[in-house]
Amino acid sequence: MGAQRHLNRVIVLLASVAALLAALLPPVGYWGLASRYQQGILTAVAELEAEHVADLVVTAPDLWKFQAIRLDELLERRPGMGNTQLRRIVDMGGQVIAEKGDHPQWPSISGAFLIHDAGVPVARIEIVQSLRPIIFRALGILLCSSGIAVFVFRATLILPTRAVASAQRSLAESEQKYRGLFLRTHEAVLLLELVRDDIDAVIAEVNPACNRLFLKNRPTLVGQRSLQLFGPLHEEMMGYFRQVLQEGRTVCVEKELPGLDKVLAISILPAEARRVVVIFSDVTEHRAAERQVQQLASFDFLTGLPNRALLNDRLKQAMLACSRRECKVAVYFLDLDHFKPVNDSLGHGAGDLLLQAVAERLRNGMRQSDTIARTGGDEFAIVTMGLHDELNASLVASTILRCLDEPFLVADREIFISGSLGISIYPDDAEDAGALLKNADMAMYVAKEQGRNRYHYYSKQLQDRAIERLETETALRHAVADNLLSLVYQPQFDARTGTVIGMEALLRWNNPDGTPYLSPLQIITIAEKNGLIIPIGEWVLQTACRQLRQWRLDGLQPPRLAINLSAVQFEQADLVQVVAGALQQNGLSPDCIELELTESAIMHRPDEAAKKLQELKQLGVWLAVDDFGTGYSSLSYLKLFPIDRIKIDRSFVSEAPGNHDDAAIVETIISLARTMRMQVIAEGVEHREHVEFLLTRGCHEMQGYHYARPLPAEQCAKLLVPGFVTEKWHGTLSMPF
Repeated sequence: MGAQRHLNRVIVLLASVAALLAALLPPVGYWGLASRYQQGILTAVAELEAEHVADLVVTAPDLWKFQAIRLDELLERRPGMGNTQLRRIVDMGGQVIAEKGDHPQWPSISGAFLIHDAGVPVARIEIVQSLRPIIFRALGILLCSSGIAVFVFRATLILPTRAVASAQRSLAESEQKYRGLFLRTHEAVLLLELVRDDIDAVIAEVNPACNRLFLKNRPTLVGQRSLQLFGPLHEEMMGYFRQVLQEGRTVCVEKELPGLDKVLAISILPAEARRVVVIFSDVTEHRAAERQVQQLASFDFLTGLPNRALLNDRLKQAMLACSRRECKVAVYFLDLDHFKPVNDSLGHGAGDLLLQAVAERLRNGMRQSDTIARTGGDEFAIVTMGLHDELNASLVASTILRCLDEPFLVADREIFISGSLGISIYPDDAEDAGALLKNADMAMYVAKEQGRNRYHYYSKQLQDRAIERLETETALRHAVADNLLSLVYQPQFDARTGTVIGMEALLRWNNPDGTPYLSPLQIITIAEKNGLIIPIGEWVLQTACRQLRQWRLDGLQPPRLAINLSAVQFEQADLVQVVAGALQQNGLSPDCIELELTESAIMHRPDEAAKKLQELKQLGVWLAVDDFGTGYSSLSYLKLFPIDRIKIDRSFVSEAPGNHDDAAIVETIISLARTMRMQVIAEGVEHREHVEFLLTRGCHEMQGYHYARPLPAEQCAKLLVPGFVTEKWHGTLSMPF
């Protein structure tokens, strides 16, 4: 009520001030403007009359004061001057020389102007007029404005009062509505006020639901400290309260408050200054139902292990993770041997207990990061990740089988049981989860056929391949040490002229009879895994540069020589120094060689690759992207790389003349290279149709069996004779490689 009376006084005061201003401003304004205007007119008239008197003074400077008749004529009342106007001439001493008209009534206003003789003031003329007409008009205006003031007073008094009353009614209705919601809502709501520099809070108000939730061990909640309500969670909750007040937004958390045995969804909302509203919703049953649904949907009800659905999901996640980490995933499919007799003799209850015991053994025997699932019946699946060698899978398989060595105590009986295990490896055996499980299942049946209680790989040659790889790595080390590797050179041609425009150095490892021991891709793959790629790469670089120098010493004019760099070699810290050293040792300029890198090599770490490519480019060598289109180039990075040439991969060229998709890819690569001002060369050109297709698309640099197979250095020398054109030798020098 006090606030209401204060508000009414303020409204009355404002209305009075507004009415007073409405009443006084018009007459006062008129008075000021009219009086100043009248004075200006009188002064202007006085100035005009002073000019006439000044003429008389000039004519008779000594006698003008005594020419009364003439002065009276000059002061004679003009038409419209009125009876209330007085005109007079007064000398500088204040004596009236001449005067015409009646003295105006008080109050009056006057205007004066000096009369000069040779620039010296000798008298002044004054015109005096009464202000009563102006006063009467101002009083009339005051009467009119007073009526307006009364209207302004009432309007200013009534309108705000009505607006305030309407706002108060709305506020009261809203307060009543929300108060009803506050009291009737099923959620517990309390109002907290932060105190003691926001390190504590006091409960200011609660609703009945809040009392029902918390008043089991407390007489009342209002006035209690938040520490008593939240216990060990007090500091954490105070942090949420301060966050809400600082940021002005709602914070929602789920907590289990001490002593309640309930999961509460807690919503914290900002209220007035230093206060927050806390809403508690009991979600215990909801969360329990969610867990139950998740358990039924994702876990086996008997053993508690993941079921097939969750197994598939985790296997896919493991495959994705290992793809990024470049490791392997092993899938083991376990089937218990002779489980059916246990069910038949001891009953399904005993069989269920045995399955639970087996599940527990597997849990205890495997890592926490491994996934153990029951796929149905007496079958289990185990997924392990992080393997870097297939042979490691055998160690894990032995561990799984050892989990079944000890007897199981079921229904007061000792039961011995073994298992047959099938193994499949990602990505070696399959690249999708379903195929991996199917392959492991097939391998498990082979293990059963071979006598049970053993494991078997999906690929029967897997162990043989591991041993073979070890032997191959050893042989490759001997080949490097014994200088059994060699280089061949495949020419690159300008299809328009038939001339050799470049050559590519290719690595070979042949048996004594000339047949390949391994393909170049196999050599590189093995060398990258065992660390031989660095010395092999340096040998290739040195050998190619020496051959280039030898051709020049023989008087030939060899074109630019392309040398392949592997991904591991490209990441070598001193690669630029190695390249510069090989060029310097052989007396070659950097633009004599072209370094070819695959898309995957430069896109593995694009930022570091861009820096190293810039260093190589500053050295002066040419740079090319090999097998373009088969990797995962990012155009946003490709435009930043100082690439000189793009090589279209043979997989696109081979089918391009008759395949619309491959043709579109080739055309796009050619257009991209032209747009980015790069040269483009197609590899794998084997037929005349390839040549015609590429020429019509604007690609004239080609490499492939159509022109020449990879040749030894001595045969390549015949191609480097000035004026040599491919049509003169094609078909005579080509040799199988």
